[in-house]
Amino acid sequence: RSGRSKREIVGSDRLAGVEDVMKRKCIFEYDAAHFVYESAGMSKLKVTLGHLILALRWCHQHMTRPNDGYHSVVKCLAERATVLLGAEVALHEEIGTAKQEVGQVSMDLVKRVNAQLLDLFEDVDEDQHHDTSRLGRMKTVIDDSTWNAIQRQLSREMIAARNDREEEQKKNLQQTHGMASSGSPYRRAGLFRGVSF
Repeated sequence: RSGRSKREIVGSDRLAGVEDVMKRKCIFEYDAAHFVYESAGMSKLKVTLGHLILALRWCHQHMTRPNDGYHSVVKCLAERATVLLGAEVALHEEIGTAKQEVGQVSMDLVKRVNAQLLDLFEDVDEDQHHDTSRLGRMKTVIDDSTWNAIQRQLSREMIAARNDREEEQKKNLQQTHGMASSGSPYRRAGLFRGVSF
C-alpha cells in the first residue's frame, strides 16, 4: 500500500537454514607438515593441516609401488583427504587465520604451508603441458574431477607459492651472479687461471 512500508513475511517452510559465520571453526589447526623428529614434542591432541599433507604424501608413496590390491582404497583415501584439506584451507582463509593483519600465524608458516600444497597439487600452464616435471604429486593419484576442484579451491595459495618460489630463485640467481662478478679470491690470486667459473 502507498504511504506504508512494505514488509514481506517468509514462511519457515521456505527457509533452508541460517548460519552464524562468526561461529565457524576449523577442525585442523593451521600448521605445516613436520619431519618426525620435529613433531616428536608436539601434543598428540593437536591435529593440523600438516597431518593431512603427510597423509597425502603417504598415499602418493604407496601408489608408486606395485599394485598390492589396496590401490583403490588408497586412491579413495587420497580423494577424501584432498577434499577435506581443500575445505579446511578455504575455511582458514575465510576466517583470516593466515592473513598478515590478523597475525594468528607467522608469514613464514604461511609460506611453508603454501609450498607444501604446491608440491602436492601444482599444475602446469597450457603452454607448458609437455613439461610434467613440476606436476604435483597427487596428479597421478586422484581423479580428474577432484584434481580440478582442488585447483580452483587452492588457486590463491598456489599463486602465492609460485610467486615465493620465483622470488627465491631470483634471489639465489642474484647471489650467484654477485659472487661471480666480485670474483673469487682464488681467481684474483691466479690459482685457477684458464678455468671458467
